Parts: sequence; C-alpha cells; structure tokens
Amino acid sequence: MIKKIRPRLIFTLAEKKLKVSQRNLLIDLPPSYIGSLTLLETSVLVTFAKCIKAKKIFEFGTYFGGTTKNLANNTDPSTKIYSLDIDIKKMRIDNSRLNLKTKNYLKNEKINDNYLMDLQKKRGAFKINELKNFNKKKIKLLKLNSLDFEGKNYKEKFDMIFIDGGHDSKTILSDTKNSNIMAKKNSIIFWHDYNSKIHTSVTKNIDKYGKNKTIYHIENTMIAFQLNGKFKKLLNDKSR
Repeated sequence: MIKKIRPRLIFTLAEKKLKVSQRNLLIDLPPSYIGSLTLLETSVLVTFAKCIKAKKIFEFGTYFGGTTKNLANNTDPSTKIYSLDIDIKKMRIDNSRLNLKTKNYLKNEKINDNYLMDLQKKRGAFKINELKNFNKKKIKLLKLNSLDFEGKNYKEKFDMIFIDGGHDSKTILSDTKNSNIMAKKNSIIFWHDYNSKIHTSVTKNIDKYGKNKTIYHIENTMIAFQLNGKFKKLLNDKSR
C-alpha cells in the first residue's frame, strides 16, 4: 500500500527528535544538471539520517556524488557511507538515439539513462572531491554493476539505504532485494524517482512491491520509503 504524506510531517518529526542545534543542515544549492535530487528531496533524506542517527548508510547510484556529499556533511563523524556505482570509465554508452534539440532524453527512460551515464563519464563523482578530508574519509566507493552485487555480504549492516541507481525493472528489483537483506531490523529503505514521468519502471515496480507492505511517498518529491522494525512507529501513523 502506498501512503502519500506531506513533507512537513518529516520536518515535524525533526522538531520532536532533534535539538535546535541539530536542525542545522549543510546542503549544496540545487544543481543545474538533471539526475540529482532537489533541495526538498535532499532535506528530507538528510533529516531522516539525523533523526535515526544513522551510523551506516548504503547508496545505490553515486552519479556525481551530490547525495553522498550531503549525507557526509550532515551525519556523525563516525558514520560510514558506502556508495555503489558501475565503473563508468569502462562503460561503452550508446547515445545514437539521443536528440538534444528535441530533448528526447526527457521522454524516454533508456535514452535518459544513457544520457546521464554519459554526463557521469565526463565528470565523475566530483562532488565528493569537494568534501573536507574528515568527511571524505567517511565514504567508501564501490565500483560494480549492482546486478553483480551480493547483498548477503553486508547482511543486516545498514541503518539507512538509498536506491537511486539503474532505473530498469531488473535493476530496481535486484537493488530492492539486496536492500532488504542489507537493512538492519530497525532501518529505512528509500527509493528515488518514484512518480517520475520519465522513469516509470520505478513507480510500477515499487507499487507492485508495496502491495503487501506500507510504502510512503512524500508529496512534491520523487522519494518513497519503507520503515522497518521500531521505525514503523516513527511517524505515529499520522500520515492521513
């Protein structure tokens, strides 16, 4: 079951859980390039990380490293962040169907993914390099196709998992399956691109996955999430 909630519910949670001094966020300005989180989406993700005091975070999809950077800047010094992405330098990307004039990458899921990978290949995870060394040390980058990744090697290790890698059905299902293996009993799993007009496979698969579970979708964002264990009571079911 998909439950829609307003963003302010998350910030109300922060007011209850965090001291005033803990509510300060250090977040980059919204990026001009496509494929990254909005300011609201980043604020939500970082707020949850603060509220549950996440010490181990896993991210499927590094891209430019913007989300990785924001999580590193807003978590405890002892937090460890694992970020997995394909070794983009070794990828051969087919952009033969790309038409920048008509912007068909905003209409087709596969063309969009190839366009994003091409951008990533040119720039790499440059946002991580902007971090100060003490926060950069929190991050472990994994270069691997997530379809070849075995979540059992990280069984029940993570407080928070963020899925924002490949958008095709096979990858979404694989990343979701691994996330449920890797998540601690008390944890939160997030997906990006839910309700996207481009990456419709994300919505379709999460809707199917969520038929016998409670999945929350935050209005005005493309963030969906699943609360596990004691965190199921985090919102006190005041989402209606």
